[in-house]
Amino acid sequence: MKLESVSPILSVNDLTQSLDFYWYVLGFDLAWSWGEPPDIAAVCRDGVEITLTQRAGAKPVGAAHVYRQ
Repeated sequence: MKLESVSPILSVNDLTQSLDFYWYVLGFDLAWSWGEPPDIAAVCRDGVEITLTQRAGAKPVGAAHVYRQ
């Protein structure tokens, strides 16, 4: 079985700051956002889509690591 893509959902502390980082530093585009002000959004680049979520009071359930090459 060959995997073609992955679409992670990452919790962030500050959605606006995270979107700026993905846009200006990593070159992603905004795919969509939801809420006013947004509390969830997705960025995309080269066939990769990453969903970023900022939920009031959300607490991480475990440790996770993401590495980029």
